[in-house]
Amino acid sequence: MKKGFIIGFSIFAALVAMFGVICFLFIRSFKTVDQWTVYGDLTGEQKEKYSYMALLPEFEDSIDRYGIRGFRDAIYQVESPVYANSDEMIGALPESWSGALYQALENGTPEDSRDVEYDAVKCYAITEGLPLIEEKDVPDEYKHNVIGCFWDYMILEYPDGTCRFAVEIKTT
Repeated sequence: MKKGFIIGFSIFAALVAMFGVICFLFIRSFKTVDQWTVYGDLTGEQKEKYSYMALLPEFEDSIDRYGIRGFRDAIYQVESPVYANSDEMIGALPESWSGALYQALENGTPEDSRDVEYDAVKCYAITEGLPLIEEKDVPDEYKHNVIGCFWDYMILEYPDGTCRFAVEIKTT
């Protein structure tokens, strides 16, 4: 009788502990769903993957970091390095992008936003003029990464005048 009680109580205690852990993880996942997980020091393969996800293969050499948030339909944000000013950024990025970048800075209305490190930025949307490839031109190994995505291209300007190019890729 005493042995059966101890075994039953042990099983009950283990179930309660497992239920507590599951509840903790479930609640924590909702609290962290809007937080970016940031990755830097990317390999060449990662840079190639994210440049194709952005539909900008020329972006591969300029990718500095990316962030992911969400747990089902993830959002990726791929960012270039920080440049001292917009002219330096435009000079460092592919020349075929310069018209679209100048147009966004000159004619765009900046919105307050945050980068993947949660630093405050002014975000200038780039709505046209980038030499995007079509989804059919993405190599087969990356095609599954672009099906049904939505893209936002932007310039992030920091309060100190530095800026970077970024692409937000929303998966569905």
